[in-house]
Amino acid sequence: MTTRREAKAHTKDRLLDAMLVILHEGGPLALTTGRIAERAGLAQPTFYVHFPDLDRAMEMAADEAGARMIRIMSAQRAAIESGPVPGGRLRHAFRAALEGFASDRQTTELFLRHRRDTASPFAARFRSVLATGRDQLREMMQSGGVTSPDVAAALVLGMVTASVEGMLDGRITDVELAVDRLVVATRALLPPARPRVSA
Repeated sequence: MTTRREAKAHTKDRLLDAMLVILHEGGPLALTTGRIAERAGLAQPTFYVHFPDLDRAMEMAADEAGARMIRIMSAQRAAIESGPVPGGRLRHAFRAALEGFASDRQTTELFLRHRRDTASPFAARFRSVLATGRDQLREMMQSGGVTSPDVAAALVLGMVTASVEGMLDGRITDVELAVDRLVVATRALLPPARPRVSA
């Protein structure tokens, strides 16, 4: 049996999901409380039970979209930090990133569209997500001995973003080929492996 609190949380989630769908399809100008409620299958007054106004609802939707992006990036980091995997950890991490972003097309397209938009609450949230990802990459590269880890992290993040855009646009259809190219380009940024000294 669903509790009142669970039902209320579920209704709020439906409204947030409806907002994200409308934003994806028509952009911020398409958002109205009536459209959001209708898309969620609810009466318009229900919107105001959960949100004081449209601006606060947009902030919360931006937080939800940002949280989804963080989950995708966390899966990528987990792939990098996992033990040995067939084909190597780097290949596994890039595959996880591309497949992760492609698996949530709606959120990824919102991210790509709004990451530089200074007028929406999505911009600030997505810039924060990008900064988090960039910082994590920089730390991993710095610990791996990469010179100029800030530049290297920005380049890798840019390559992944461009690859995701290409996949969503249909310009990149072979994920394995994209992963291969990302691995080659990233390895060029890494310091050369030290030769093993035999005893």
